[in-house]
Amino acid sequence: MATEQLEVERKFDVDPEFDVPDLTGLPGVAAVPPPEAHQLVAVYHDTPDLRLARARVTLR
Repeated sequence: MATEQLEVERKFDVDPEFDVPDLTGLPGVAAVPPPEAHQLVAVYHDTPDLRLARARVTLR
Protein backbone atom coordinates (compact mmCIF):
# COMPACT_ATOMS: atom_id res chain seq x y z
CA MET A 1 0.00 0.00 0.00
CA ALA A 2 1.45 3.36 -1.04
CA THR A 3 1.18 6.34 1.26
CA GLU A 4 1.77 9.99 0.60
CA GLN A 5 3.47 12.39 2.96
CA LEU A 6 4.22 16.07 2.53
CA GLU A 7 7.46 17.18 4.14
CA VAL A 8 8.38 20.84 4.33
CA GLU A 9 11.94 21.74 5.23
CA ARG A 10 12.80 25.26 6.26
CA LYS A 11 16.20 26.57 7.28
CA PHE A 12 16.76 29.84 9.06
CA ASP A 13 19.91 31.86 9.61
CA VAL A 14 20.47 34.11 12.60
CA ASP A 15 23.38 36.23 13.72
CA PRO A 16 25.99 34.44 15.86
CA GLU A 17 25.02 36.71 18.78
CA PHE A 18 21.38 35.58 18.65
CA ASP A 19 20.08 34.11 21.92
CA VAL A 20 17.18 31.69 21.84
CA PRO A 21 14.44 33.08 24.09
CA ASP A 22 13.51 31.22 27.27
CA LEU A 23 10.53 29.05 26.32
CA THR A 24 10.06 27.30 29.66
CA GLY A 25 7.22 29.62 30.67
CA LEU A 26 5.04 28.76 27.67
CA PRO A 27 1.98 26.56 28.20
CA GLY A 28 2.69 22.94 27.29
CA VAL A 29 6.48 23.29 27.52
CA ALA A 30 7.74 20.83 30.12
CA ALA A 31 11.48 21.25 29.50
CA VAL A 32 13.91 22.94 27.15
CA PRO A 33 17.09 20.88 26.91
CA PRO A 34 20.28 22.42 25.51
CA PRO A 35 20.76 22.28 21.74
CA GLU A 36 22.30 19.19 20.18
CA ALA A 37 24.14 18.86 16.87
CA HIS A 38 23.08 15.98 14.63
CA GLN A 39 24.67 14.78 11.41
CA LEU A 40 22.03 13.49 9.04
CA VAL A 41 22.79 11.37 5.98
CA ALA A 42 20.22 10.73 3.25
CA VAL A 43 20.34 9.05 -0.15
CA TYR A 44 18.00 10.40 -2.81
CA HIS A 45 16.91 8.34 -5.82
CA ASP A 46 15.60 9.37 -9.22
CA THR A 47 15.35 8.08 -12.76
CA PRO A 48 18.16 8.84 -15.25
CA ASP A 49 15.98 11.51 -16.89
CA LEU A 50 15.17 13.12 -13.48
CA ARG A 51 11.47 12.37 -13.85
CA LEU A 52 10.85 12.48 -10.11
CA ALA A 53 12.58 15.83 -9.65
CA ARG A 54 10.54 17.36 -12.47
CA ALA A 55 7.37 16.11 -10.77
CA ARG A 56 8.64 17.59 -7.47
CA VAL A 57 8.78 14.12 -5.93
CA THR A 58 11.57 13.09 -3.58
CA LEU A 59 12.36 9.44 -2.99
CA ARG A 60 14.69 9.08 -0.05
